[in-house]
Amino acid sequence: MKYLVVFLVFAMAEITIGEAIRCLQCKADGKSDCSGRSVTCPNKRDFCAKTVEENIANGKLIRTVSRRCLNESEACDKVTVATSTEYLLSLYNECCYKNNCNKGPIKMPKKKTRRNGYYCPSCFTVESNTCTGEHKQLPCTGNQRDCFVFIGKATLPGESEMEFYNAGCITKGACDYIVTSVVGTEVDKANSIIWCSSAHRERILRAMRGWGA
Repeated sequence: MKYLVVFLVFAMAEITIGEAIRCLQCKADGKSDCSGRSVTCPNKRDFCAKTVEENIANGKLIRTVSRRCLNESEACDKVTVATSTEYLLSLYNECCYKNNCNKGPIKMPKKKTRRNGYYCPSCFTVESNTCTGEHKQLPCTGNQRDCFVFIGKATLPGESEMEFYNAGCITKGACDYIVTSVVGTEVDKANSIIWCSSAHRERILRAMRGWGA
């Protein structure tokens, strides 16, 4: 009987270890907070996150907050920033690893806005998959060490789906997770592509081959 009890204890421990975490879940556009219910995350590798996303397109600021399950560890606990000539996206995920731990205030940390000496070709075009003007030289800031190009369809918070060509500076390594970790912006992954390359220090625009011009 004693051995049976020991076996059951270990069996229950295995079940507990294998269970998916539970997280608070909610989402709100144009708000500073949201509240929702506790849900079981769909993936055993998921963890909990409090997320804030800020979009500025053509001078209009849209803020989205969320409590959710997340499995992109690269996106945790740092401010990710993508900037182009007329667009700025800031994303922050505060991650935690216990049931329903994603409670409390949802805040965007102070962003580093000082120029860092890197530059990228930049262009922002709506309803087109090419840059309809000229690429401009954009100074990068903070942790932006990569240049990005996004071509495809996306829906900004409160807007209808549109086609975009967007190029500029982005946080180093963010191309690996930005499309799947944004919470306010919805990207049509089947009809979109994003790629990155290292930003450069020279104040000279590179030839536009591969940049969509």
